[in-house]
Amino acid sequence: VPPKNGKLMIHLLDQLTKLADSGKQLGEAQDPSALYERVFDLIQSIFQNQTAAILLKDPRDGTLSVVAARGYDPEVVRSFRGAPGQGVTGHALQTGEPQLVTETVNDPRYICGVPNAVSEIAVPLRAGGETIGVLDMESREHRFSSADQAMFSTFAEQVVTAIRNLRLMADLEERARRLVSIARIGQ
Repeated sequence: VPPKNGKLMIHLLDQLTKLADSGKQLGEAQDPSALYERVFDLIQSIFQNQTAAILLKDPRDGTLSVVAARGYDPEVVRSFRGAPGQGVTGHALQTGEPQLVTETVNDPRYICGVPNAVSEIAVPLRAGGETIGVLDMESREHRFSSADQAMFSTFAEQVVTAIRNLRLMADLEERARRLVSIARIGQ
């Protein structure tokens, strides 16, 4: 094995090891803010990438909004409301398929969220047959490959599981509060 291929294999093994452990780390988050920070830390560790965003679908109108981001233009984070099919993330939402953009300047769907980005991956967050949002990653340094997309898609599955688990816990806590209130009223 030539040295370059050996280094690549070591890098891939390192990524896969970190990816295998990431589900456990995501599951330890106790609230959405902690989960989002853990997602960004893991993206930095696994993908050596500083820029990512979590966009969730508004159940009322179906648009995407950024609930958390690292490295993105703050104005875009604050104001972005993407319709299904709008931009790369909207296309991932609409089709339910991961989107890989290797040259942002050549893709008419690209909406600049990261100044000077050259590449983007947007992966739908699917839970129970429904797309609840999109996990997005952009890079200023390198062009993502189909291997990056496959690995990021696997990571996104772990993220959506953690989001769904937090939502289920919040629902259970709310039901418990209601039952306690009903019990107090009954007394």
